[in-house]
Amino acid sequence: MRWYSTHEACGILSRFEHVAFIGDSLLRHVTNAIYVILRQDLGYGGLADWELDFTEAEDIQAKEDCICAAQTGKHVCSDAVIGRTAWLAGNVSRSTDSNPLACASDHNVDISWTRSDQHPISENGLYEITRALPSPSFDTPAKPYAFIMHNTFWNNVNVTASALWAHQISNHLNGSLLGAPIHRLFVTANAGGLSKHERYMEAQGNQQLGNFEKQITPILEEVGIDVLGFFNMSLQSLTSDGTHAGFSTNLLKAQMVLNWLDRLET
Repeated sequence: MRWYSTHEACGILSRFEHVAFIGDSLLRHVTNAIYVILRQDLGYGGLADWELDFTEAEDIQAKEDCICAAQTGKHVCSDAVIGRTAWLAGNVSRSTDSNPLACASDHNVDISWTRSDQHPISENGLYEITRALPSPSFDTPAKPYAFIMHNTFWNNVNVTASALWAHQISNHLNGSLLGAPIHRLFVTANAGGLSKHERYMEAQGNQQLGNFEKQITPILEEVGIDVLGFFNMSLQSLTSDGTHAGFSTNLLKAQMVLNWLDRLET
């Protein structure tokens, strides 16, 4: 596995028409970490920091509370998610220069995060997934799309429900992108911690998460969806609530996703 620089990450992502992250808050935190790398800003790079008016007294405290690791560790911070790269163009960060991404001018990066929790996905939920996507370009050869998906806890670590959820998204994309090249990745949940509430331990504990990863991998790979496991690498990592990974672990997850993207044929 490689650890990519900001310049290298920009180059990898620019090889795709669009890179979409679809899932729950665990995947939102990975998207936060991707933006930290792309904006070269450990302090606030993962946040839509224009949502926090740092001139107001209460938001000055929020700025202090949201720096670095707290970007994904507190609800007041992680809720300020950057839904799509295009949002940055009109809302240049107060903590960076005039370029919203620390990418070279010839690196056109377009990524998004869309919340999708449970199976079955409603028609409106499917619409929200495709609404974030640009139309296929007429470049020759066409640039591919990449979709990174995660669904575990909202289906109570149910392999069948999560696999059907991924299938539903995959089938919907096939009908929406008119033959454009598509790459799909399902990422599993990180290991849980001791602070996970006891009422979730039986159904969502580490034994269940490990078995989930082992069981869902062949099911999805059989239908052309790659699987990237986060369970083993996170067994000894820190988690504030027993479910969500810490900032350092999310940066590692982001680098693992970049490694997968870099290995694809584009």
